[in-house]
Amino acid sequence: MIASVNGTEITAADVEQEVKSIVMQYQQQVPQDQINAMMPNIQKQAIESVINRQLLMDEANRKE
Repeated sequence: MIASVNGTEITAADVEQEVKSIVMQYQQQVPQDQINAMMPNIQKQAIESVINRQLLMDEANRKE
């Protein structure tokens, strides 16, 4: 588990899937060596993205 959001676990697999998605987007515009250098920032961005997505889903479910 990487994090917990309102009782929902954010797993390494969740984050890795988001990392792959971000890397795929960058591969169209950025050389691979630069992507490799950016990997710590990409991983941080992926964690934040997964957490924010879960927060939004929790909020949407709360309003139903």
